Amino acid sequence: MLNAAVTRVKGALLHSDERMVYQMALVGLVSGALCYLCLLLQQLGLLFPAELEIVRAASLCFAFGLFLATTGLVLPLTGLTVRTRTWFQRVLAVPAYYAFPVEIIQVFRGLDPRFNEGPFLTHVLPGIVYGALFGFVILMYVWLTAQFFTAKSYRTNPLLVLGIRYGLLSSMAGFGSGVWMALIQGRYIGEQGDIMGVHFLGFHGLQAVPVLALLLLRLPDVQPLRYVHAAGSLWLLLSMYSVLPTALGRSLLDFTEPLNAPLYVLLAAWGAVTVRVVLLLARSRTSSKQPELPASS
Repeated sequence: MLNAAVTRVKGALLHSDERMVYQMALVGLVSGALCYLCLLLQQLGLLFPAELEIVRAASLCFAFGLFLATTGLVLPLTGLTVRTRTWFQRVLAVPAYYAFPVEIIQVFRGLDPRFNEGPFLTHVLPGIVYGALFGFVILMYVWLTAQFFTAKSYRTNPLLVLGIRYGLLSSMAGFGSGVWMALIQGRYIGEQGDIMGVHFLGFHGLQAVPVLALLLLRLPDVQPLRYVHAAGSLWLLLSMYSVLPTALGRSLLDFTEPLNAPLYVLLAAWGAVTVRVVLLLARSRTSSKQPELPASS
């Protein structure tokens, strides 16, 4: 099993049509892992001063790497030609290979990679370029999202494409939160509002819903579209509603905040749908493994 997994990863990185985006993802994941190692050393009081926000570089590299890996998985379902998908990856490589080193270098210099004051070339300009490239990435993913709403894409795999549609629509909340942070030049708003919560919920829709659709492909006897619509609608509403308490300066992790009640209800409902699908899958596997009883004479 391990050898098969290694072979698949090598094939994706070296021979698949989406190898460029998988390579970008690998750079991000490895960079994130190394930053988390540095963070561990920092927590132990070794090598790095406490004031460095290493967690910022670690989380961005790892999260962007995961997002790119997910992009590689969904790209073949767009219905686009190999040539068009290749050009998409080439263009995406510019902001990806800019973001990883700039994020790490600026953080380890003790600077904010996006919002800074000081010498123009070393402090301000990297943030301006960062913001411009991020804006271009938003336009690229708006275009990519539109491709999944074509009949050609839907015919490739109706169930998965439906899940991807919901995931990409949720990711627009993630991109929007990035623009929001750029406009206010920071992640915090009001007393306790943290825009990164919206960022997290938006972008992880691209895993939360399509993964459920992937599980449903193994359950031909149920009505899979119903479950994908339910989970997708709940996560999309969850991502959108998270903007309200955040904008009012409330922490999404404050369980005593009345404004957060709908947020937790939506999350619990999505969790219930997910658990239902997992239980159906487990029951299906159990029944398929049971030997048939011989017919009585």
